Amino acid sequence: MDRQGNICVPCGKLSFSKEALLDNVNTLIEAIRSERPAAAKGQFIRTMAVSSTMGVGVRVIVKAEAVEE
Repeated sequence: MDRQGNICVPCGKLSFSKEALLDNVNTLIEAIRSERPAAAKGQFIRTMAVSSTMGVGVRVIVKAEAVEE
């Protein structure tokens, strides 16, 4: 994590199935939400983008519940 709160985490590989990638992303989001400080107010995760190692990021809409296909 950097000073602005950006988190860069690998969550899968090209060889993973779609279900495995989705499970990894949901686990990552829940892990970040569980680390929310008690004093934090408002929306904790504002934006999220997914990209390949050197690719362009694609914005993801993060809802209160887990991500589903």
